[in-house]
Amino acid sequence: YGLALKTANFFQMIPVAIVAVFGVRLGRKDLGSEKKPLLQLSILMLAVCCFQAMLGEFWGRELLLLISRGKLLPAEVEPVFKVFRLQMMGVLILCMTHPLTTFLSARARLEQIFLWVNLPWLIMSAAIYGLLATNPLSAAEANIWVYLAYAILILIAGRKAWTTQSGF
Repeated sequence: YGLALKTANFFQMIPVAIVAVFGVRLGRKDLGSEKKPLLQLSILMLAVCCFQAMLGEFWGRELLLLISRGKLLPAEVEPVFKVFRLQMMGVLILCMTHPLTTFLSARARLEQIFLWVNLPWLIMSAAIYGLLATNPLSAAEANIWVYLAYAILILIAGRKAWTTQSGF
């Protein structure tokens, strides 16, 4: 599980770097008619995430063997790859939220982000992991549901912040 998670998290590097470049612009209070860059960045992030998913699918097994530095034999890679594949899905969902998360971080009050996103996500995550995570494979599946819950909460908060000029 740990190896699969660490390997899947490598795929966050490019989306995080892309968002960091555009973070200041995304957070400007006077976006007004300039909402187009956020949409363009979101589309770019989706394309990057799809490309990374393709890379993970094609070279994931080899990457797992490389990162394990000989601790994982080729015959043992398939169960780890199943967990990796699920972890990748969660990471890609999370990466697609980065533009909106950056926008919210600059535009909304931290207390509101905590109340609208972080606190509900904490409660939902505890419930999801408590109910679903019984082994490494089910924990990886639970990650997908946890990241989907985060994405939905971010979308709701983002819509609220987007429609009000002063944040929410």
